[in-house]
Amino acid sequence: MGTLLIVVAALLTISGAAAGVTIHVPSQQPTIQAGINAASDGDTVLVACDTYTEHGITMTSGITVLSETGDPSCVTIDCTGNADQAFYIIGVDASLIAGFTFTGGEAPWGGAIYADGSTMTIRDCVFSGNTASSGGGGVHWDDGAVTVIDCTFTGNTATNGGGGLHVNYSDATVTDCVFDGNDAGYGGGLAFEGGDLLTVAGTAFTDNTASDENDGGGGAYVENCAAGFLDCTFDGNDGGELGGGLYSYDSVQLTCTFCTFTGNEAEYGGGVLTDAPAWTSLLSCAFDSNGAGEGGAVYFYNDPGAVVDGCAFTGNTGSWGSGGGVAVDGSVCDILWSEFVGNAGLWGSALAGYNAADVDVENGTIVLNRAPTLARQGATIYMEDSSHVDAEDTIIAFNSSGEAVVCESGGTATLSCSLVYGNDGGDWTGCIEGQEMTIGNWHVDPLFCGLLAGDYSLCANSPCLPGNNPCATLMGPHGEGCVDCDSPVELSSWGVIKSMWR
Repeated sequence: MGTLLIVVAALLTISGAAAGVTIHVPSQQPTIQAGINAASDGDTVLVACDTYTEHGITMTSGITVLSETGDPSCVTIDCTGNADQAFYIIGVDASLIAGFTFTGGEAPWGGAIYADGSTMTIRDCVFSGNTASSGGGGVHWDDGAVTVIDCTFTGNTATNGGGGLHVNYSDATVTDCVFDGNDAGYGGGLAFEGGDLLTVAGTAFTDNTASDENDGGGGAYVENCAAGFLDCTFDGNDGGELGGGLYSYDSVQLTCTFCTFTGNEAEYGGGVLTDAPAWTSLLSCAFDSNGAGEGGAVYFYNDPGAVVDGCAFTGNTGSWGSGGGVAVDGSVCDILWSEFVGNAGLWGSALAGYNAADVDVENGTIVLNRAPTLARQGATIYMEDSSHVDAEDTIIAFNSSGEAVVCESGGTATLSCSLVYGNDGGDWTGCIEGQEMTIGNWHVDPLFCGLLAGDYSLCANSPCLPGNNPCATLMGPHGEGCVDCDSPVELSSWGVIKSMWR
């Protein structure tokens, strides 16, 4: 029995040591810095609700600095007038900062928090109105790893990269955060450069701006890394020259899954721009009402292996150039099980390829795309400069942007098991003339369940269903959605369709 008591006592001692002690500020220590100085590994510095004007606070490994309630509205650290950041973190591991609002920070790097050679977590914090004359208006993280959870970055600015958060040669995980109204030379919300791995999930990038005309990434900028965005939203960001929502540059393996891009704008790539070289996968993403001169939704530049799978491109605009939906410039791109609806562009209202682009479209639905004005010009799919498109099991119908497919300057197109019908300006014309009724191609009404209502599933008697065509394959990404039907749109109803764009 005595031995058992000794063991139990030892376990209780170990448990108590692991839990650490709580140091209260200001009741036990007068300042946050004094509390940190008094803390040891495993301790918590608990800060009472108030506004503190401390700055240049140095952090210690293995401790937690927490506001009294854990809510950022409880404690504000205001650095206004001190021309310094709130926290200066060097060589720190396994620590946590949580439940603070940081404002008024001003420094060359990291307006509110500067970190170098450190690995730690920031949680439930707000960064508002901080400034960096170089990078990281809110936070700058260098040569380490950072996890950011449930944080808001709003109204921060940086002259160079990362209005909200700038990560350099570090790994980063960003989860359930908001980047709103930040401004930087590049990466208005977030800039990630030269690290190994960036993971962003459940995060919103809204109304951020990249102001340097030679850079971009209104919402986010990623460079020389593997970057993954999951279930993120990019809304109303301005990338200036490049990448309104997201810009990837220089050897980036980029994956966006279940992300939405709405109302972003730039000169090239209103939603996304990938640049020289990149290996990009856009999976089950939605692009709606983005705008650019070229590549209204997406612009791929020198991407050796871009994949677009299960995406929807709706109402995007290429105002003066090619590719209202997607522009493929000198890249290899597979577009699978995706739809293009109501996009506008001078040349290639849905899709454009140039500079020897190699594009493969499979199971696409491409309908109701148009020129930027009601005047017929350009094409729905446009290939130039020795670019080539292969379209298989694809529907190209009821577009008002000129001919279905146009090829110039050595561009070519091959369609197989595809349906081209009802395009204002010509169906099987130009570079696809003679392919009608060969290789399983058709020139009949696809019979959508509700074209003008936005339902692109197929009537039971649609020629695009596997049992109703000679290829025995599904054309487009949608299967049967209703019973037998007559043509929902006759060619004589172009006035109805065009009126949608007035």
